[in-house]
Amino acid sequence: MSSIAGGYFGEGVPKPARVMVSREFVRAFPDGLGEVKTAANYAISIYPQKLASQKECDQVLFLDAIHREYIDELGGMNFFAIRGNELLTPELNGCILHGITRRSIIEMAPKMGLKPIEARIAFSDFCKEIESGKITEAFACGTAAIVCPISEFIYQEKLSSEATRIRFQNEPKISLKILHKLSEIQRGHDAAYNSWIFSIP
Repeated sequence: MSSIAGGYFGEGVPKPARVMVSREFVRAFPDGLGEVKTAANYAISIYPQKLASQKECDQVLFLDAIHREYIDELGGMNFFAIRGNELLTPELNGCILHGITRRSIIEMAPKMGLKPIEARIAFSDFCKEIESGKITEAFACGTAAIVCPISEFIYQEKLSSEATRIRFQNEPKISLKILHKLSEIQRGHDAAYNSWIFSIP
């Protein structure tokens, strides 16, 4: 089935998203369905997304189920961050969707002067690196969203805890460059990588 759809977060240049983070919510468990495209992965994020909307947040960033510390992904999108010339993304661990857009961005990165790094990302360290200025941008990506910059995280240890705002001070210039490059390839205005197009017998 296919259908026409509008922009995931509206049309034109995407407005940077506000993202809720709480250690109370888990999206996927080891040996479960987190790495595949199933309705279960979306269903489990509906209630956290409802709470996020009440806090005027656009999405929810989920942490791992065991330690409630390492970044997995958003409700329906993979996650990236920029640290200098490094493009950071959580490593595939059985709980993260092996997204096509994620893979495309990793393949594009070296030609854009970025070094892709797939590794565990501790949320506590991630916040400290935003505050110190080492990490300057973060964005979500997926088939529908393509690339959506993140402006800030609204973090609560528990839902009853006071919320902490973790904001980026920089404009999401690199995120928007990645979005532009990927969009140009998708529309046929820029050449696709050889491995991206193949014949199906």
